[in-house]
Amino acid sequence: PFGPQLPPAPRVAWQTMWLVELARLEQADTTQAWAAAAAAWDPIDRPHRAAYCRWRAARTALVRGQGTIAGQLLRRAARDARQHVPLSAAITATAQYAAAT
Repeated sequence: PFGPQLPPAPRVAWQTMWLVELARLEQADTTQAWAAAAAAWDPIDRPHRAAYCRWRAARTALVRGQGTIAGQLLRRAARDARQHVPLSAAITATAQYAAAT
């Protein structure tokens, strides 16, 4: 997804998401980095990718005790994940966990 044939906007979105995924592997991802990745997908109309990034941002926010921010991210992720059954299920499970804690 990083090849020169890809238009600039999707290339930036992929690169942004890739960098935060690498940070996640090192447990160095941040809510802000995931939110930036989601925002990179928004203008190119990739709601499922944006929803994934917002879901990850919400999970990161929950770990850091930012429940209000997590709730906002999860609501937006749920809207963006419509028609993506596995992602919607993951978002719902995370929201239920957040509500229980």
